[in-house]
Amino acid sequence: MSLIIAGGWVMVPLLLISIIVLALIIDRSLSYIWNPLPDADQQKNILEKIQKGEFAAAETYFSETPWLKNYASALGSSEKMPFYEGILAENISSLAAMMDKRLPLLATLGRISPLLGLLGTIIGMIQTFAVIAQSRSCLLYTSPSPRDLSTSR
Repeated sequence: MSLIIAGGWVMVPLLLISIIVLALIIDRSLSYIWNPLPDADQQKNILEKIQKGEFAAAETYFSETPWLKNYASALGSSEKMPFYEGILAENISSLAAMMDKRLPLLATLGRISPLLGLLGTIIGMIQTFAVIAQSRSCLLYTSPSPRDLSTSR
């Protein structure tokens, strides 16, 4: 806590951003761990079942996989086949939106954080130069002590 106080007011937003970013990373990681997408072998197996017309088996797999529940509605009888592409395209866009949830916020915070760090560095340099200038303005022209330079006034 003393480092945050010594760092100045810029450290408070950096700390908050760090906590938010950590929460977002944990949220997305747990989401991907708990809802895994099918691997290449499973995809090949499902595709073969769909091509053979075994829609019931593919529909069962889709309804059991959390990320792919929307695909179960796309499968069914061969009467739905003309509409199959449109249904799949709609479901793919909803799946992509679900997977990309909160990622733009994470990207924005990742861009802002270095700028806040740079701002803190610049503020610290300005304060250091102010201490140097203040010591130079004394009649004795003494150089500032390292302790004076390391603390902000």
